Amino acid sequence: MQLLTTLDQCHIVIISFTSSIDSARQWKDEVQCPFDIYCDRDRRLYQHFGFPANAYARVWNIRTLDYYVEQKLSGKQLPTPLDKNDDPNQMGGNVIINRNGHVIWVYKSKSPTDRPSVQQLQCILEQSIHDDSHLNFDKI
Repeated sequence: MQLLTTLDQCHIVIISFTSSIDSARQWKDEVQCPFDIYCDRDRRLYQHFGFPANAYARVWNIRTLDYYVEQKLSGKQLPTPLDKNDDPNQMGGNVIINRNGHVIWVYKSKSPTDRPSVQQLQCILEQSIHDDSHLNFDKI
């Protein structure tokens, strides 16, 4: 499978902005995440990459409420905070850094459920493995 070939050439890590290492471990176990996870308790990377803090309007909008209603109506359990100090009003995102330490792609989520597809991430990873000179991103 092409994805496995791509992933073999990448070092994928998860950065959590939770204030509790135990909460990050619990999340990793719950979702069976195979990647290394690191905690950025002070949210320095979060701020460095420009992810918005206090994004109330982005977090609590009709799409988010629809998502929670759909989950509840389908009998699924709603996510609960893993740490009482977590900030539910922060937005996430994805960052890809090449092997030379250059940021080649930053995705800032527009809502809590907004994430790039696996195929989109794979495409960007494959391009960066073969040749990242054509990607025009400023180093942050």
